[in-house]
Amino acid sequence: MNGFLIALGCFCSSFTQAVRKAEKTIGPVDVDQGGTSCKTPDIAAYIDQLEKAGRVGKTKIMARC
Repeated sequence: MNGFLIALGCFCSSFTQAVRKAEKTIGPVDVDQGGTSCKTPDIAAYIDQLEKAGRVGKTKIMARC
């Protein structure tokens, strides 16, 4: 769910504000990483980072298979 919201907010600029509202409603996501050093990304911080870089709404032109 967390990854989907990040993808939707970053790559569909028309949904960015809706994702921000949903993130506030859902609250922080807590994932048991099983003792690894993995971290669950914060939705708002991730979207902010891409907005500062000017990459919200942009997709890759080609995909590697």
